[in-house]
Amino acid sequence: MNLDEISKLCAELSINGKEEKLWSVQDTVTKAVEKKLDLCLVGKILSPKHVNREAFRAVIPMIWQTTVDIEIVQDNIYLFYFRNQGDRFRVLSGGPWSFDNCLLVLEKLTGVGDIAKLPFDGVVFWVQVMNAPLIYMTKEMGEFIGRCLGDLVDIDVGVTGECFGKYMRLRVAIDLSKPLQRFLRLKLKKREISMLLIRYEKLLEYCLVLP
Repeated sequence: MNLDEISKLCAELSINGKEEKLWSVQDTVTKAVEKKLDLCLVGKILSPKHVNREAFRAVIPMIWQTTVDIEIVQDNIYLFYFRNQGDRFRVLSGGPWSFDNCLLVLEKLTGVGDIAKLPFDGVVFWVQVMNAPLIYMTKEMGEFIGRCLGDLVDIDVGVTGECFGKYMRLRVAIDLSKPLQRFLRLKLKKREISMLLIRYEKLLEYCLVLP
């Protein structure tokens, strides 16, 4: 039985008189639980097949170069419990990650930590914007281009505070329900149209892009 089926079953349950009593959780317990959730991530392997669980639990800590406890939630969904916030942040900011050529989508736990409500529909990529004229390689244009691709997270700027260089580098949260864009066509006022090439760092070969 998966998480969706369990949630549906709970919603359909009838409650008898004895079960109607409402139990209040003490604040000390709630705070302790919230503190532990802040050290957790939940990950889903995007694959129609079940990955080798033991291999996954052995390899991932080596890839991340950290100590992390890994619990199996269901199928290809795993809970990761870190020793400190620094390791958790480093793993989140160092992605995207993969296992056996399959993308690993990571989510933070929010609220009460309902895993069944996590979408697993977005991944943050470092994106290289290539073939851009110098007029496009400013921080303001980087923000605009980032929003064209998804939700802008960060911009890699130089000592000038701008994006001058061989290419512009942006960190963008990408919606996995949509094909990846491999180029952008931009026009600035009356200037000719520029074709900007988009390269996704750590992109797996199987990921689709727009033709």
